[in-house]
Amino acid sequence: MTVELKEIKSVLLGRTTLTEDGRITAVQKGEFHLSTGVGDGAVAVRFWGIAKRSRCYETKLEPNKAKEAAAQSMREIGRGVFLRRQPDTVACLIRYVLTRPTVLTFRYIDEIPTLTVWTGRGLIGLISLRRAMNAFEKGLPEEIAQSDREPPKLPECVRTEKRSEKKRGKRKKARAEEQAAEPETQETPEV
Repeated sequence: MTVELKEIKSVLLGRTTLTEDGRITAVQKGEFHLSTGVGDGAVAVRFWGIAKRSRCYETKLEPNKAKEAAAQSMREIGRGVFLRRQPDTVACLIRYVLTRPTVLTFRYIDEIPTLTVWTGRGLIGLISLRRAMNAFEKGLPEEIAQSDREPPKLPECVRTEKRSEKKRGKRKKARAEEQAAEPETQETPEV
């Protein structure tokens, strides 16, 4: 798990603190945090992991204005989140009464405006993902429209992989290194 993903997970678990401008941010290692108990949906995040869904948008607005429009939409539906490892990303946390909390992140990936919604896995998590995306899109101006294109892959720093895939990749790499390290010996027949 990357540091950036750990930051989002920390927000979903409720390990946050207020910043001077009223947004929340994940508590860093070594900072004091007054625990308020187990947060909504924290059990799902801790045991089953994080689910995410991404969606692309099309706009003729320049990137700064598009991010400001996204930030305005997020201010209306949730509390702003400052991600220390991704300061150029616009983010917010939405807490629902009956479903799990979600973290929304809006950024440009390969010059494509992309929204990614994060929540705890499970059936209720899927409802939260859809609900958060719909709420975000209701607050967007007409200049920003949903795109039909496939969302780009998240940057390497935020990409999530299943542990089994990582282990398989490490095993393959170790085997390849072992084969490369073995000297090729040819036996000569004895006469």
